Amino acid sequence: MAKSLESAVLGVWLGALVDSAEFDRTAKAIWAAFEHLPNPPAEYAVLASSAWNNVGYRTRSASEHRDIFCGLFGSEPAASHEERYEQSNHFFGFVTNAVAAAESLTFAAYVTYLGKTRKVLTDADLKAPRGKQLVTIRSDTSFTPLGDLLEDRLKDVGSWWEMRDVLMHRGAPPRNHYVGGPKHLKSTLATNPKAVPGKWENDFEFNARSCDDFASWLQRLLADAVPLLRQSLA
Repeated sequence: MAKSLESAVLGVWLGALVDSAEFDRTAKAIWAAFEHLPNPPAEYAVLASSAWNNVGYRTRSASEHRDIFCGLFGSEPAASHEERYEQSNHFFGFVTNAVAAAESLTFAAYVTYLGKTRKVLTDADLKAPRGKQLVTIRSDTSFTPLGDLLEDRLKDVGSWWEMRDVLMHRGAPPRNHYVGGPKHLKSTLATNPKAVPGKWENDFEFNARSCDDFASWLQRLLADAVPLLRQSLA
């Protein structure tokens, strides 16, 4: 029997990039981690649950944008302006939501760990950069396997964070269209769009499969990290 893609905890369909049953089990484990403590740190419970819900929502949104994006290239290379807008719009939606899912996963693990320490929550805790969050997660032996996994996986996809930053704060990177040569009729984007334009490395092929590698990365990350977070709380 095929697995259900709907989360019983959130009451919504989560898509194929995350195992809904694993997601729900970990959501319950996060809440239980605070529920069983004397004088539960309510602020942490709210933050951890909110971040975990966002993992589900952003993963679903990334999945939906990617599915639509994949079907928008039937007219290439003669796509209309409207079609190019739709391609850019859903590429933006996929990239920003996929990055947000990974960042929310890291933050959920971070505040769950801090909540277990019953440390008084400060503004500095909430403003800690992702690198400091990972160091904090790894400081507890029960969370170390999860922290090691997150640190290892996240360092492999920095170019997607760079693409997210540019899409959100600068603009849509221009496409390069080729006629003749090894890239005949292909389109590319810069893989380093934060660099000076003269130094752009225009070798990211922009086509129906452009989201596949990052989608697969996110799916593998969730498959490995979600049960690890639950095990850290056992």
